[in-house]
Amino acid sequence: MSKYMGLIPKMLRPFKIVTIMHHPPFEKQLKYSNSDAYIFFSQELLDLGIQSCKKKTWKMYLNEWRPDFDYYRKEEFVDVEYDFIDCGRTSRDHKTVVEALVMTQSKGLFFDKKRMQEQNDYILNEGINTFFYKDDFIPDSIYIKLIRKAKVMILALPKTEKTLGPLGATVFIDALGLEMPLICSNNAYCSRVIIENGLGLVYRAGDIEEMAQCMEKMKNESFYHQCKINIKTYNLSHGSMKDYSKKVMSIINNVVNNK
Repeated sequence: MSKYMGLIPKMLRPFKIVTIMHHPPFEKQLKYSNSDAYIFFSQELLDLGIQSCKKKTWKMYLNEWRPDFDYYRKEEFVDVEYDFIDCGRTSRDHKTVVEALVMTQSKGLFFDKKRMQEQNDYILNEGINTFFYKDDFIPDSIYIKLIRKAKVMILALPKTEKTLGPLGATVFIDALGLEMPLICSNNAYCSRVIIENGLGLVYRAGDIEEMAQCMEKMKNESFYHQCKINIKTYNLSHGSMKDYSKKVMSIINNVVNNK
């Protein structure tokens, strides 16, 4: 909505606009819509914003989305049944994940059975390598418990030359909130954060062999536990959803009070 409201010249609108930037490319939005502030989810997205419109850099802000740790608090003991989980529902590269599971003889848990069955260029190996939650809708009451049945989170986005974001943001936050290492495609908005902070591994989008190599490396207990330690350290240093919210309010207050 804010990108359309931003088309109104500032002198004609009795309000100010703060825009949280979502899916790139940002060129048209930054060129034609004039907000008083732009907030980006990650450094990658902020860099794309700066490249798109350098003259508006002065009102661009970085504020990484953070987990609500109260939501992710530890529950009772949960049996780990799966090596990997891909809980994404939209725009996921299931083919690469499934074929890498077969290659590494791993077990993967998926949510979106219907959409996967619509793809016919690979074999699902259902009940051997791929397992599904029984219903299309997952109640909040069991969502976290279901994710914790796997050891490693997968964020596999379709092969593109562009950075995709914040596509996969919920998956990334789930992994942080549960201190769960990730395997992530290199075109995801959070890939740089994962590499620079040792939160998991990044592979070239669409590369089945690289995905398989990442899976094998995650099976190394020493490496796996180091990733978990790194995630805990990252969470402590970068804050929670409360910190994210405080920064959003700080930006809004700064815009409102700046006459």
